[in-house]
Amino acid sequence: MTTGVGDEASGLPQTPRLCQYYANPFNPSTEIAFRLQALGFATLRAYDLLGIEARTLVTGNLAAGVHKYTCGAAGLAGGVHFYRLQAGAFTQTRKLIVNK
Repeated sequence: MTTGVGDEASGLPQTPRLCQYYANPFNPSTEIAFRLQALGFATLRAYDLLGIEARTLVTGNLAAGVHKYTCGAAGLAGGVHFYRLQAGAFTQTRKLIVNK
């Protein structure tokens, strides 16, 4: 595992972060990565343009470190969506484009 600048000597992130997904746009699937600084409850969800939840990708207690999850395009309409990570007091949202 590669750690970024400013990470502690232990290799654990100092701050949580939701990374830009790869590939952009995607079809049939993409990988979404995020990092957590401490053990805790986290959710990763995808929403449509109206803010309606389209899919829950992750929900549960997760260890500190880097996490990667695959999101498939099946069941998602083509176009712009958003994905949001919530972990404790941290919340970050990014844009996701499904190419169908």
